[in-house]
Amino acid sequence: MNPTVIITLALCLAGGGTALADSGAAKDARTVDLSTEGPADWTEDYRVYRGGPAWFGGPPDAAALAAAKERGVTTVIDLRGPEEGTAATAALVEAAGLAHHAVPFPRGVPFTHAAVRHVAELVAAAPPGSVLVHCASGQRAAAWWAADLVADHDVAVETALTAARAAGLVKEDTAAAVRRFAVEERARRLADDAANRLAATLMGRLQAAIDEGGVVAGARVCADVAQEITAEVGRETGVSVRRTALRLRNPANAPDDFERTWLEVQQASIAAGQGAEAVYTIVGSGNGEVLRHLRPILFPGAVCTQCHGPESEIPVEMKDFLADNYPEDQATGFRAGDLRGAISVQVPLQ
Repeated sequence: MNPTVIITLALCLAGGGTALADSGAAKDARTVDLSTEGPADWTEDYRVYRGGPAWFGGPPDAAALAAAKERGVTTVIDLRGPEEGTAATAALVEAAGLAHHAVPFPRGVPFTHAAVRHVAELVAAAPPGSVLVHCASGQRAAAWWAADLVADHDVAVETALTAARAAGLVKEDTAAAVRRFAVEERARRLADDAANRLAATLMGRLQAAIDEGGVVAGARVCADVAQEITAEVGRETGVSVRRTALRLRNPANAPDDFERTWLEVQQASIAAGQGAEAVYTIVGSGNGEVLRHLRPILFPGAVCTQCHGPESEIPVEMKDFLADNYPEDQATGFRAGDLRGAISVQVPLQ
């Protein structure tokens, strides 16, 4: 699922009272290709390993690329940063008639979900065995495979590292980067699970109330049980989950500084026609590290305008309900596509 998931939760957002998303399509680890091959010397000076669908090695020279092409390689993925001399290798790859992709995994920098997924998509788009993934020595390349096994295939991190070692991984600091990635990936999945459960549970209760008694009945769900449902989802998932917004209905959902800054940036982005983006960020340090996830909620319009839309579109009975229950209400005047708020999740890293 794309991280810019739009949750049409407008009627309940900031009111009173499961499948994992964006974690990669989790697959049964028993169906994953953990096979390895090598070391194999493609030339006197170029050694590679194969892990699952791809080959791993250091930067290839012209002779190595010719040997790779003879063996059916069509795509070369460079994990080095520009400061590591990637331009020269890119020129050789293109001169050999092979597809070249640069997906930087900078030295000493934690692996990111986006980079791991990007390489996985490139590898998946090519036939097995037709991709060479390389870095300066093959270490980051083999470690990428381990990270992908964790992220996209639900392979236990130590099992993934065992496979990667058979594919040439020897550096312990690189293995440690994969372990760290696995911790962050687990937190990301927990955050997605909590956000998905909250959205689905609230929307289910809200829709049932509207179907039975109209939009005022839906608003009563927000007033009477929304906060209770939110707390229950937090208990079930073991993380902190809440709803927040810049324009509030329930003051209890006021944003903290981190949430406010993100909401303001997303609101400006939408105003500029660039849309809204979810965020996953690690804050704190040591034992206090926390993954923070904010997922935008865009106002869908339609029936939601009867509770949160322009004043002229809110029926009298809803205005009376809001005046009685939320005398300081700020959550009206929205139009389709506006940023209504966010689901906010915090997951301690373990």
